[in-house]
Amino acid sequence: MLRHAQSRIPLLAIVPMLVTLLAIQLSGCDGAPTTAPAFPTTALTIKGQRFVMELAATEKQREQGLMHRQALPDDHGMLFLFARTHTLSFWMANTPLPLDLLYLDENGKIVDILSLKPNDTTPVPSSAPSRYAIELKRGTADKLDLHVGDTIALPADLPKPEPDPE
Repeated sequence: MLRHAQSRIPLLAIVPMLVTLLAIQLSGCDGAPTTAPAFPTTALTIKGQRFVMELAATEKQREQGLMHRQALPDDHGMLFLFARTHTLSFWMANTPLPLDLLYLDENGKIVDILSLKPNDTTPVPSSAPSRYAIELKRGTADKLDLHVGDTIALPADLPKPEPDPE
């Protein structure tokens, strides 16, 4: 009986551990390191609506994109920056969100508006040389009444993108 009583952990010793575990659970942290890089952001107005755009200007950022994201607020998206104008191609590997993809030329003119399917690994190329790509939550292009030929005014202070792979 004495041996059993000595091996019991006092309740007060457990409380700090339980509080820590509860805090981790409530914060949504599962203890695993995150694989998503920290993206810089910029404000972008499209047809009068303000968006917070994450910027993908490096090869690593462009490769990561919105992969593994479980949600995207209606007023958020990602702007992909390329060093030169050429045929671009995107796919949705490890991207569970349905997205609209806008390909833009060097002047911000929309050359394509495409719907991307979650986790689809089929390449989706631009139909014309493009310099930028924007990913938005699926249906946003329709809500904004965007059309091929519309121009999106891009911020003048965008970072210089890393060179594109040949």
